[in-house]
Amino acid sequence: MWKNLLPPHKRLAKFIAFGAVYTKPLQYLRDTWFGDYLFGATYPYYATAQNYVVGQKLTYYNNSIVECTVAHLSGPTIDLNKFKILQTFKGGVFERLNYNDMKGNFEIVLNKYFDYYAVPGQPIYIDRVALPVPGFYVSTREDLCSSVTNLNDKQFYFVSDQDYFNYSTTSFIIYVKLAQFNALGATNAEREAIVRSVADMLNSAGFYYEVLTY
Repeated sequence: MWKNLLPPHKRLAKFIAFGAVYTKPLQYLRDTWFGDYLFGATYPYYATAQNYVVGQKLTYYNNSIVECTVAHLSGPTIDLNKFKILQTFKGGVFERLNYNDMKGNFEIVLNKYFDYYAVPGQPIYIDRVALPVPGFYVSTREDLCSSVTNLNDKQFYFVSDQDYFNYSTTSFIIYVKLAQFNALGATNAEREAIVRSVADMLNSAGFYYEVLTY
């Protein structure tokens, strides 16, 4: 834009370079806001034993975007005294506006969140579970009847909510490759909690799911 604003006979290398010094901060803000934040960022992941220079942008393992502020040789873990966080998730705003719990979209989001731990050729996928229609059963045989509550002077309901559900209420299962799942944490409870922290942002209320490996 600076070059286009200059009169044609002033578009010499020295004038263009001079203007670039003053417009660089504006270009940086434009790229950070209208580029990475709105449309998403695609930078390489932080790695050990790399020489990072000031201004270099990276993706950290938790999917945040960071920028190097002090040139250094990287260690096993990131030093936030030498990096600043630009955004907490690499996905852009316009992309995240389309996130929902439809199966295909759900799978895309999960795989994007955990691609740092990905096993090549083995994506995270979702399998639906067919649920039987719940009901209250009456039969001539007691063992085939649904249970009811006891009658007493303080009883408000004779049939409780639990009487209607004799089957699993799991709506779908999220399958994660074993090697990918194990890389998420130290224990299975911790690993599943990490997967659920992402899945719960998309899952609609009332749908129950399990996290299994394959």
